[in-house]
Amino acid sequence: MGFFDSVKSYFAGQEPSEDDNKSPMQAPAAQLDPPKDTPISAAELSMHDGSNDKPIYVAIKGTVFDVTKKADMYGSGKSYNIFAGKDGSRGLGMSSLNPEDAVADYSTLTEKESSVLDDWFKFFSKRYNIACTCACTTPNSLSFYNDMRIAGTLNIPKIVLTRPLMPEIMAKFQSRPVNLTCWETDTPAPREWLLDNVSGADALLVMLSDKVDKELLDKAGTNLKAISTMSVGVDHCDLAQLKERNVRLSNTPDLLTSATAEIGALLYLAAARRASESIAFIQRNQWPQVGWGPLLMAGQLSENKTLGFLGFGRIAQATMHRLVPFGIKKVIYTDSGRTDRSARNAELSKTYDIEIKRVDLSTLAQDSDALILLAAMTADMKHIINRDFLNNMKKTSFVVNVARGPLIDTYALNDAINENVIAGAGLDVIEGEPHIDSNHPLVKNDKVFLLPHIGSSTVETRYAMADLSVSNALKGAYNEDMQSQINL
Repeated sequence: MGFFDSVKSYFAGQEPSEDDNKSPMQAPAAQLDPPKDTPISAAELSMHDGSNDKPIYVAIKGTVFDVTKKADMYGSGKSYNIFAGKDGSRGLGMSSLNPEDAVADYSTLTEKESSVLDDWFKFFSKRYNIACTCACTTPNSLSFYNDMRIAGTLNIPKIVLTRPLMPEIMAKFQSRPVNLTCWETDTPAPREWLLDNVSGADALLVMLSDKVDKELLDKAGTNLKAISTMSVGVDHCDLAQLKERNVRLSNTPDLLTSATAEIGALLYLAAARRASESIAFIQRNQWPQVGWGPLLMAGQLSENKTLGFLGFGRIAQATMHRLVPFGIKKVIYTDSGRTDRSARNAELSKTYDIEIKRVDLSTLAQDSDALILLAAMTADMKHIINRDFLNNMKKTSFVVNVARGPLIDTYALNDAINENVIAGAGLDVIEGEPHIDSNHPLVKNDKVFLLPHIGSSTVETRYAMADLSVSNALKGAYNEDMQSQINL
């Protein structure tokens, strides 16, 4: 029996047996509990080292196993306590009992040693309950990466993250060796901080609020390979500059279609039924004085109405899907017109039993009872909803924006509502956000139902976006193909 088999049998708390010689992946003797993915920090993990009454944990490749039932092997003073309370992946891969080898970093393992480490992971997975996951780099691993990078013997990519993400998602950064620089508070990273820390980065993971422009790219330098943005929109990124520098860009499409469509439907119904005015009416204590009135806060029904869309992609169609059951009679839309969508429209019309038709911008304004904006933001689209457009709309119509604030001329919209040119608006986005205070004219306008850009804000959606963004940042840093890569 070789050294690996001997150590393996000791770790299992068993004397070497014929079964163990056959395979390190024997079926467990007892049924295991469902694995847990609760994150644990390196500091917390170190407290589970058998020196107290806490469960004894051994981590392998970031997965933490509860080995308390083998306290005679892993407890304080026992032979294999060197692996307790830490991630000792390198030592396991090397089949080494040297305490200096029991560290988390396993990037230096040979192909054969990596295979041994994988065997250990499978071995533990079949014998011990998974208690949690290690949520951050251990001190030993981090110092190893930094020492090696400084020495120039290991090229560990640098990733700059402009906002901390959920602990479970942050743990993904431990799947590969990276030098992570992260803004530490749950607020937008200051521009100065980003400019000071971006130098030498191989990849950036940015938010919609982070401007990726020539200044930032100049500061980053020639190492920069990729940008991963936790958004669908990429109008905060200078695409021409990225293309010129051969820096790749990825976003998070498809993941937020349902969430944003729900907000589109919410804003439509809120604007149609004068929700914002009604809330203000109650808050001003006017209800007791007025009581009931024949047309008190009377809004618009959806039945037999024409729903207009500026842009008619995935999210627009998902929004339509949610609103058709309210009795919508007809859907019209305006898009770039670069692609013939007549076959798609015919299929959608058949599916929903309503007329769906592409029209020009003037007809969109004149015929829409409600206009929902779901178009991409480009330079030529700024203020496409302007005073002239609004003046052509019906007095009973309203505007809903779940795309980008600058599509609408803010002051023209406010004037149109105040002058009864249109009935109101439902907005999830607004030009100049997030720097919108209580004195903004649209905030003060009772006929505007305003939300703070929460279109994608569901727990499920934001976790999925964060997960994809981190995966793309890691792949980009290692110069690998990213999912949802933008064609520049």
